[in-house]
Amino acid sequence: MIYKILFFNEDQKSYWDEWIAKESGEFLQSWSWGNFQKELGRKVWRIGVFREDGVQPVLLALVVKQRLILNKNYLYSPRGPIIKDVSAFGFFLDEIKKLASLEKSFFLRIEPTGMVLKQEILRNLNLQKTKPVQPQKTL
Repeated sequence: MIYKILFFNEDQKSYWDEWIAKESGEFLQSWSWGNFQKELGRKVWRIGVFREDGVQPVLLALVVKQRLILNKNYLYSPRGPIIKDVSAFGFFLDEIKKLASLEKSFFLRIEPTGMVLKQEILRNLNLQKTKPVQPQKTL
C-alpha cells in the first residue's frame, strides 16, 4: 500500500476534530489541546497519513515538541497517534523519524490508540513499551 503524509493547517481544524471525535474522542489529540500546547510555547504538528487516493486519513497524530534540560527535546504524541489502519503505522514512524531528526529530538514518545498494536509489531518496528504518561481511563 502506498501512503502519503499531510500536515494539517488552521483551515482544516473542523475536519481534524470531527475525525478525532469519530475515531477515538481523545481530547489530548484535539485541535484545542494543540492550541493550548502552542500557548505554552511548544511547537505543534498535526499529521495525517492518507492512502494514495487521499480521500480519508488512516492515521492522525498531534505531535508536540517537549523541552528537556541541556537544550534537548523529544517529540510526544499524547494518547496518539489515532490509528484506523495498522498497516500505515510503519509509514508514520518513518516520517516522524525524519521530523525528529530535523528537530534534533532525543527520542519519540507515542501512546497509540485505536487498533491494538501487537507485541510482534512493536518488536519488528524496534519500539520499546514503557509506562504510559497519560491515564488510560478517567472519571
